[in-house]
Amino acid sequence: MDAEIRALSPSARKLYSAQRRRVEQMLVDTIEEGVAAGVFEVTSPSDTGRALLGMIQAITVWFNPGRGRLTASQLAARYVDIAEHTVGIRSRA
Repeated sequence: MDAEIRALSPSARKLYSAQRRRVEQMLVDTIEEGVAAGVFEVTSPSDTGRALLGMIQAITVWFNPGRGRLTASQLAARYVDIAEHTVGIRSRA
């Protein structure tokens, strides 16, 4: 949606931006909790959260179910793997 935010009315853009900030903050909070628990190894939770959110949002630009080599489930599994490596996950216990 970020790529199309310019098409929203000012009031809709404001609502969308507030929701996006909430989602981003939830992601950053989760990363910070993982770092504090010793599960993640990240130098900047806020930058990492923003990077992951951008990665996830970009899927809608290029993914077309039924066309391409990955199913939605395969893509989700691949992105979980990428996200785990991004946060430096230490174990899957």
